[in-house]
Amino acid sequence: MKTTQNNYNKYTYQDDNSHSAWDVRQLLLILADRAWILGLCLVATIGLAAAYLFVTPKSYSSTAVLYVEQRDQKVVSIQDVSQQNLESSDMMKTVEQSLTTDDILMRVIKHNHLADNSEFLPKNPVAYTDDELLKALNQRLKVKVRRGTRLIDITAKSNGAQLSQLIVQSLINEYQEQNLKQRTAIANSANSFLFQEVDKLKVKLEKSESDLAAYREHNNAVSLEEKQNIVVDTLKDLNVKLGEARSQRMKLESDVAACRKASSNAEQLSLISIVATAPAVLDAQNRVASEEQIIAGLAQRYRPEHPKYIDAQAQLVQLKGALNSVILKSSAQISAAYESALANEQKIGQALKDQEQQAMQLEKIAIPYNVLARTVKGDRDLYQSMVTRLKETDVTRSLDLMQVRVIAAPRVSTEPVGPKVAIIAALSIFLGVVGGIGLCVFVSSMDASMHSVDEAEDALQLQVLASIPQSRAKKKEASLPLLTQPYSAATEAFRSLRTALELKEVTDHQVILFTSSSAGEGKTFCSVNCAVALAHQGYKTLIVDTDLRHPSVGKTLGLAPGQPGLADCLTGATKAGQVIMDTKIPGLFAMTAGTPATDFSELMSAARLTSLLSDATFAGFERIIFDTAPVNAVSDALHLVKHATAICLVVRAGRTPVKAAQRAHAALVGARAKDIGIVLNRVAPARYNPYGYEFRSEMIPSTSGRLVAPTL
Repeated sequence: MKTTQNNYNKYTYQDDNSHSAWDVRQLLLILADRAWILGLCLVATIGLAAAYLFVTPKSYSSTAVLYVEQRDQKVVSIQDVSQQNLESSDMMKTVEQSLTTDDILMRVIKHNHLADNSEFLPKNPVAYTDDELLKALNQRLKVKVRRGTRLIDITAKSNGAQLSQLIVQSLINEYQEQNLKQRTAIANSANSFLFQEVDKLKVKLEKSESDLAAYREHNNAVSLEEKQNIVVDTLKDLNVKLGEARSQRMKLESDVAACRKASSNAEQLSLISIVATAPAVLDAQNRVASEEQIIAGLAQRYRPEHPKYIDAQAQLVQLKGALNSVILKSSAQISAAYESALANEQKIGQALKDQEQQAMQLEKIAIPYNVLARTVKGDRDLYQSMVTRLKETDVTRSLDLMQVRVIAAPRVSTEPVGPKVAIIAALSIFLGVVGGIGLCVFVSSMDASMHSVDEAEDALQLQVLASIPQSRAKKKEASLPLLTQPYSAATEAFRSLRTALELKEVTDHQVILFTSSSAGEGKTFCSVNCAVALAHQGYKTLIVDTDLRHPSVGKTLGLAPGQPGLADCLTGATKAGQVIMDTKIPGLFAMTAGTPATDFSELMSAARLTSLLSDATFAGFERIIFDTAPVNAVSDALHLVKHATAICLVVRAGRTPVKAAQRAHAALVGARAKDIGIVLNRVAPARYNPYGYEFRSEMIPSTSGRLVAPTL
């Protein structure tokens, strides 16, 4: 057990938020701890929703459907330059937005006298401004393009069914009237503009055609395009021929250089590829080779002195002489071919230069000519386009130019569309739940205390000896649950604490110290009930109230007040055996704090405590429990630490800050405390016994002595 305790007594405190791994179970525990916050948020949102439904009047809506015609507006457009595409989503969006311009809305407001209509706006002693009227109408209107269609829905809402229908119809009428006026004005303006532009373009076209004709006559450029084509083709042919001549000349040039280097040496000349591949040379070489084969055959049959062999040798010499002559002649032919190729290259190069000069001259003439020709073409196309548009505008001025038509007229609604009770109720419940959960999580994240066994052990690195659940009984009954509620979960928790203390490796005489980090954490409640549990087990138990400043052991056990106790023993006014009192619990004795004093620190000095505890009276008890003052408040408990064989640090769940508990633990360790454990007090019911086991008594004794089944 000491090894286990050493594993818990580590000085490495984790941050109090390091164990906040948010999972579903922890979230449920947080909501269970703070269910009142969730309920309060839910009640608040439902109440706000109810108030909103109560004060909000019923509203009615009316809807019309418009269809946007799929045709082009060509009044002022020029072909392939500026055509309106009514199929595009941008154009549909433009029509949608143009229905709600301020100009149209103001005409709707004035035409229907909406400023004085109580169903549109409540009566106001001060007249509404135009901005207020526009804002109110915009809030009640909804214009939306149906996705993937050419339809536009116009919906109006108001407190009156007929008013909603009137607003929609008036909006459509005003838009059509404005659109018709604008299109007629555009057509008239375009017609006048086109008349002027046609006259200007006609004069400009005549001038550009005259300039082109004069330039042709001056430069004899009637067939300029044909001449340019001939020159370009000739240049291409000459470039090809020049390339071929240059390649031929360069090839012969290298062969000529090799022949000149070999001079008249037929053997070296025969190594040049062009010489070696000449037909005459190849023929002479074949005859020499044939003669050599004949001589080789004769050498096997005759001796060198034989006439046939001698004739063959003479014939071979004659053939080799002829081969040398052919080689030298081929070498001379190569030089002649080189001179011819060089002359041909120069001739073609000169012809190419002459042709390039001619092309440049034509190019100089062609540049101004092309400019004038393009000008004439552009002026002619623009003139023809303007004439065509002018004819179109004359026709379109007498046509219906409307591109938007009504396919579903607005109707008077008989059923209100708002407020939507079901949606508002569902939304209020949803917001209440979500807001309550968020607020619970936020409050929990700001909470620096420990709520469960795992959190306490992670924060302090100590073993939790017992977790005491929060009792729902009355205060008087809850102070001693082992007596008033023997079958409660709190009673079982103190029995578990007793067992945990019994299992520690100590002698029969065990001194247990109960303390806490600060006041109000329930150390007296835990120490007294632990003492009762030990007494029930048969141990002769003594509980000593060492909290001289705020004693409460005697009151909890129901002892008579004003009796001498620990303070009197420390001052020497009496002996320990004279102040120990019996309690109504068999086996349990108590020493109260005694007569109130002012010099608490001097009374609780280490020397006086050591002298008192050495009294033989204490040796007669098997279990001694010290109920001490909080460690962080005063140092009284630290004087008793060295006399204790086990220390129970009481931590109140949901209240004791982690830092405060860590400081108390550090102070106890600094005072050389041994065997420190945690008693987690007042654990919320939702977090108590987190592994799912609940205390249940299958058969509870009744007052008559018979066993009755427990209430489920």
